[in-house]
Amino acid sequence: MADFVLKRNPGFSFQIEGYPAEGAEKVFTIPAPAQLGFEDVERIRKMQETEDVRKHGAAVKSFLLSYCPDLAEAVVGEMEYMNIFNAYAAATSGANVGESSASQDS
Repeated sequence: MADFVLKRNPGFSFQIEGYPAEGAEKVFTIPAPAQLGFEDVERIRKMQETEDVRKHGAAVKSFLLSYCPDLAEAVVGEMEYMNIFNAYAAATSGANVGESSASQDS
């Protein structure tokens, strides 16, 4: 038995109602937090530190568009980016970041 087992979490998938057309909705996917690169982790950390709504919103939008460039066509208002990111954060907040339970006990 191994001392450490890396668990792979699925990405976060979502759709936007009516995009691109009724009956043909596109599925967007953002990687699970454990699959993010260090640059993205740094961007998320900076997002959490700022109280400036415009800077936070711009960072959220940039993060989402880096994984889902088609969102630029699908999103109607800037707050929709925030709604998507908040859903991503809520869905992945309890996700294991890849460590086995044995290594978390240390």
